[in-house]
Amino acid sequence: MTPKQKKQIDNLEELLKEKDNQVDVVRARLNAFQAHHSTSEGAMTSLEDAINDKDKQIQQIREQRDRAEQERNEERDIHERQIAEYKMKLHSLENDMEKLRVSVIVLSSKSCCWCWAYLPRIH
Repeated sequence: MTPKQKKQIDNLEELLKEKDNQVDVVRARLNAFQAHHSTSEGAMTSLEDAINDKDKQIQQIREQRDRAEQERNEERDIHERQIAEYKMKLHSLENDMEKLRVSVIVLSSKSCCWCWAYLPRIH
């Protein structure tokens, strides 16, 4: 081997080492990028899962609220109907009471007349 060939081989070996180092650096950067991307993707997936869970919770709370509101409205309707029925019964009882009061007055006046009619007359 001639000194010139030896120098070319040495230069090529040096160039090969540099290229190996460059490949190692690029490989390390690629691995770091993939790790970061995986971490970011994992974080993104976790965030999406958390958002989906929160959306489900919100939907459940809305459904509970709607059911509670519907029950409250149904109870209010029942109470309003009961109040209307009680008012009608009260009105009916007041009418009955007025009729009885008039009857008592009529009977009272008749009994007084009857009593006066049959009392002995004092002269």
